[in-house]
Amino acid sequence: KGSIPVRGTRAKMVDGEEYLIVHTEPGRYHAVSRTCTHSGVCIVDWDDRRHQFVCPCHRGLFDLYGNVVDGPPPRPLKSREVVVRDGRVYLKREGAS
Repeated sequence: KGSIPVRGTRAKMVDGEEYLIVHTEPGRYHAVSRTCTHSGVCIVDWDDRRHQFVCPCHRGLFDLYGNVVDGPPPRPLKSREVVVRDGRVYLKREGAS
């Protein structure tokens, strides 16, 4: 709910899974699952200095879109489309149009 400042993040639960929304620049948002694909239990966080999602457990690195950059994760993080309506930030549910 509400706006996210540029370079800021916000966690949001959707369909029982936590996603992290990153506001990279005015009007540009990206959202990926916080659950690392390596262990299924470690929680990734955004490193704004590196512009990457980082898993603290085994040093897995993911780019802004959730693609694996380095480390043991076998596949990308799940992502969701971000929708902004009336200044509020939402994540699109799977199958929603």
